[in-house]
Amino acid sequence: MKAQLVVLHDSTRDEVTRPGELAEYLSETFNIPTRVAGDFWTTHPNDPAGLSRELASIRVIDPSVNELNPEPMLPEIDFEMRRLSDPSLKSSGTLYDATNLMGLYWDHLPPGERSEDLCHIVLTRELFGTWDGGDLRWHARSIVLGYPSLVSTTGLVEGPAKSTQFYLMLRAGVDPGSLREEMLEDMIDYGDDRTTEILKGYCAQAVYYFVTGEAFCDDVGCRLHNAHWQRDMIYAQIKSPYEFCEVHRKRLDELRRTGDS
Repeated sequence: MKAQLVVLHDSTRDEVTRPGELAEYLSETFNIPTRVAGDFWTTHPNDPAGLSRELASIRVIDPSVNELNPEPMLPEIDFEMRRLSDPSLKSSGTLYDATNLMGLYWDHLPPGERSEDLCHIVLTRELFGTWDGGDLRWHARSIVLGYPSLVSTTGLVEGPAKSTQFYLMLRAGVDPGSLREEMLEDMIDYGDDRTTEILKGYCAQAVYYFVTGEAFCDDVGCRLHNAHWQRDMIYAQIKSPYEFCEVHRKRLDELRRTGDS
């Protein structure tokens, strides 16, 4: 599928996400024009009451149970309503089902924007996850690929696991704040200046999937690698001596040449 335009919806509302820099990176990497759009829910017409109920209904209530929240309580709906009217209001760690959340975004795209030529990426603070049938629990994710693809800045912090040492010291009663300062090289935290650099790789994963239908890379040094550990995420996106593995570097060269023709 050949995208004629990448639309980057910035719903993060933070100081460490620089959407203009991300758009420039994607445009240069894929030779596809990239446009920055504003907060998704405030720039796309919706029924606030209905959308609030829909968002509340796809919350994960118990991380160990494969069920959502089909009959949300009024306070849950009211909170979603307030969050929609005030984009600066955080979701307080609420976990949403990634598939249903993606569906909501898709449903609220105007028909004219649902095109095979348009690659939509939503940058959001919403924390979403998927059910893992292997260990029977929900897992927070940094990215979910689809139409549109969703990338969560909260998921960058809460999705990939921190080091085993971090969890052991946490159980031993060490202050989480001091732990984060001590282990900053191997983990990312809220408000981290490295956020945009890391987001470049995740947005590249979304565009690459849209164009080729191929998801992620097994090479831990490639920016298309979907890391399960924070230290691996930082390595792939910041510390690796190369940007893309040899296979994907050649594939990207081919895609750029196609874009020139």
